[in-house]
Amino acid sequence: MKILKKRSRLFKKTDVQNTTDRNILISSAKIASESAIRTSKALGLTIKSIENGKLIETYADGSVVILRELTKVVSKKQNIRKGISICLK
Repeated sequence: MKILKKRSRLFKKTDVQNTTDRNILISSAKIASESAIRTSKALGLTIKSIENGKLIETYADGSVVILRELTKVVSKKQNIRKGISICLK
């Protein structure tokens, strides 16, 4: 029983470590994207993004142009698992 308790504690510690790593990654990605958007606006560049299934181009002056509507592609293969190699020939 002692071994199982030690192992369960280790799993809990790694779960906590994974969540903190994930939170750090999410917050740093958010900061980086905000900085990139601010820099792009300052340089007068356009920003392309996807919102509500539409490809949108936002100009530095704030005007927005909808480039196209995106459709969701349904896979023909139903047995695709995580980590599988796919050949698209």
